[in-house]
Amino acid sequence: MNELFLILTVALFGATVLITILCAGTGYSLSPTKRRRIAKLCRALGLAVFGVGLVGVIACIILSVGATAAPGLSEADRVRMLSNGLAEAARDAVLSLIFGIPALLVARRALRER
Repeated sequence: MNELFLILTVALFGATVLITILCAGTGYSLSPTKRRRIAKLCRALGLAVFGVGLVGVIACIILSVGATAAPGLSEADRVRMLSNGLAEAARDAVLSLIFGIPALLVARRALRER
């Protein structure tokens, strides 16, 4: 499941970047209806990135806490496993913010234009 989640996340981030660039770069070359549709898609992908990031953070925390409950681990191993899981959760949160915020800002600007 982890590999499938990673592939879907990368595809979602890539689509978000492409639609954000398209939304920011179209300017007035498209009709207002098409610009609005692209902006709505950009906003939806930005929100989806935040959702996937949140799921990633929660999954990392749950898996790392669950892994520390395994019998026979030393205290150092438990701390290492927990810190690695929390670092991965922080990375997921930062990546979702890096890709999600620009998409939402560009979509907001495009939807406010008349």
